[in-house]
Amino acid sequence: MLNQVQILGLFGMYNYTINLLQSSKKGLLFMTGPNGMGKSTVLRIINALYNKDFTTLCQIEYTSVIFTFDSCIISIHRDEIVEMVDSNSDVPHDNRIELHYHYHSENEENLTYDESCSWIYSNGSLKKSNEEQASINSLDLLMASEKCLYVADSRLSQNNTDEPIYKSEHLQQFIENLKVRLSDAMIPIGAVETDMFKNLEKRAINVSKQLQDLALCGIDFPSQQDALKSGIKELVWHACRCCEHAFHMYSDEIQKLQVFREFLENSHLVDKELEISLRRGYRFISKSPKRTILTFDMLSSGERHLIMQIMMLLISPQKISLVLIDEPEISFHLMWQMQYLEHITKIQDIRKCSILVATHSTQIFDSKFELTTDLWRQHKNESKHK
Repeated sequence: MLNQVQILGLFGMYNYTINLLQSSKKGLLFMTGPNGMGKSTVLRIINALYNKDFTTLCQIEYTSVIFTFDSCIISIHRDEIVEMVDSNSDVPHDNRIELHYHYHSENEENLTYDESCSWIYSNGSLKKSNEEQASINSLDLLMASEKCLYVADSRLSQNNTDEPIYKSEHLQQFIENLKVRLSDAMIPIGAVETDMFKNLEKRAINVSKQLQDLALCGIDFPSQQDALKSGIKELVWHACRCCEHAFHMYSDEIQKLQVFREFLENSHLVDKELEISLRRGYRFISKSPKRTILTFDMLSSGERHLIMQIMMLLISPQKISLVLIDEPEISFHLMWQMQYLEHITKIQDIRKCSILVATHSTQIFDSKFELTTDLWRQHKNESKHK
């Protein structure tokens, strides 16, 4: 897991430390600051490392970047080499970037491992400066488990070539797979309880509520609901026992689906009703007398962006260790901004990931400045100590 990023000489002016563990909610940090101080660029630099995009790491102007992970430290040093035609000329003869990468780790026995690589970027082309000695094997292994999701501006970048995750077919497949797994898990497990009818009424109420919530998400089990309503204690107990076991096994998947529904319903999309089903995944229906079915393209840019973020963060099977979000308030009206901290906190708890958000809006983090790092303040504090 990424703990900290230190960037020196950004744009030749700024030195920043982005500590993802500094906020009162570890791993959730909101990065603030005026336009032009590099918030979006910081996210691009982090995303470039996760995607091993050394061309971007050459193109952005900075001196050094140090990434501190749980298991290692990765440092990247950038040199810009400009050679003039002669001492009296303003015309460069050669302009190239030299990028030096170093990986360092140390285990519990104080045994260290180091790995290095260098590149030269010139005329739009990137090549290793020494093919035989260069290596990024450890970085390859690290990033195989450390996946990053980058939500740039008001559009979603998925970092892959798959079809868009926001399509309703993706949710339909998720619901279908979850129903199959729940059905397979609804079998009696363990010995029959000695006091099998103890708290049975309370258990039946809880299970019935969970079944109703699942039905709203397109997953229904009518036979289990009938058993709970039968009034026959043995059948009620058996239904509770089977459902409780299945719900426990797939609690994370159930929570993702329920949170997806709750987020969209609580967002109060104007004059639209959300419908989730096993057959269609999700769709929206207008509240007009004609009950028009609204396609994704018929929604507003803010509504599409909301769905895109939620689908990728909750429904995607990919394990995500870090989420980078650039100015989500661009697409959101004030009510959505005020709900944002609650939503993103739930997503972090479900996905067990770190989240770094660049923003201008205090509503996004509910004015909880203990969750923030301010680039302007970092810059002014450093200037005072020079």
